[in-house]
Amino acid sequence: MDDDRRQDRITVALELAFPGWTVETCERFAAELVGLRGKDRDRFLGAFQGQIATGQSFPPPRSIGEILAGERPAVTWLAEGFIPAGGNIIIGGYPKSHKTNFLLELAVALGTGTPFLGRFETPPESRVGLVLMEGGEWIQANRLDRMARTRGLRGKDLEGLVHIWHRPPLRLSDPLALAELGRFVEELEL
Repeated sequence: MDDDRRQDRITVALELAFPGWTVETCERFAAELVGLRGKDRDRFLGAFQGQIATGQSFPPPRSIGEILAGERPAVTWLAEGFIPAGGNIIIGGYPKSHKTNFLLELAVALGTGTPFLGRFETPPESRVGLVLMEGGEWIQANRLDRMARTRGLRGKDLEGLVHIWHRPPLRLSDPLALAELGRFVEELEL
């Protein structure tokens, strides 16, 4: 199992085990854990056990010297040199500045293993899940189809690779909704 899939599964397990933790905390913890090896991993898990015992959910800071002295994890990329795998990204901009198109383009690139924005290499075909909270379902499907066609493919070629939840009843503070989403992520191997 690759590090990305392992990180996703750790994140879902943490969300279920610690419903008081935010999704971001679980993702950050999983990303750090997957990137660590040997003594660094043992030290991190020891600190985590201390957090559980004390009820502390925010880890203590690490010094730059401690970080630099540890093993340097290999960097894997969703889009080579642009978007690291397992990282958090925020897409922000003015209304109608194509934020959704940017994410749809990333989904098509990852799903087909083709360069993102025609420039940044992506891994071979990956399964992608999109939770879209705007626009019409058919509008988004047509956009995905058009983006696939620029690669010599059709929207149907994304079947089984790009999965869409359109305007689901999702509140990030709802542990049941997150558990269901996590179940789908695992079931679809996203």
